[in-house]
Amino acid sequence: MRKRLTLYVFIVIALLIVAVFSIYARDKEEAVLEAYSFNTKDIAPEIVGVGGHIEMQVMLDGDGKIKDIEILSHNETPDHAAMITESGFLEQFKGRGAGEEFIVGKGIDAVTGATVSSKAVAEILKTCLDRIDKRTESKPEETKTDAIDLMSLEEAGLKPQEAKYYRVIE
Repeated sequence: MRKRLTLYVFIVIALLIVAVFSIYARDKEEAVLEAYSFNTKDIAPEIVGVGGHIEMQVMLDGDGKIKDIEILSHNETPDHAAMITESGFLEQFKGRGAGEEFIVGKGIDAVTGATVSSKAVAEILKTCLDRIDKRTESKPEETKTDAIDLMSLEEAGLKPQEAKYYRVIE
């Protein structure tokens, strides 16, 4: 009898441990923020600097703000490219998202001697963020029709549930 009781207690404790770990794992998964990473060449290849497209890998945080930027390839003048990649120029874009201005001379400092490259980086990032934002926008809420519109629709031979697709102009 005592062995059975010990076995039951052991089983209950094991089940409690499994339950606690599964709850912890589920909560940990839910706590992970979504992030998004993209290559600028895939989204805005038409925007170029002095020597062509400046290809960057950009990571966004869960709020759609820039978390990190890495220049992957470019054909800019080596001296100018070095100033952009090594001077901390890219740091000023971190924390920015779609809907914000990316204007060199107005909130964005250009690298002296590499103004065209600086403007290209800013324009590439802005265009990519705007395009991604448009892809992920939620659909606008459907408008509710009032009773007068429903009466007009029924008079026109349309069913009330079709009100969101048709509007009768009298």
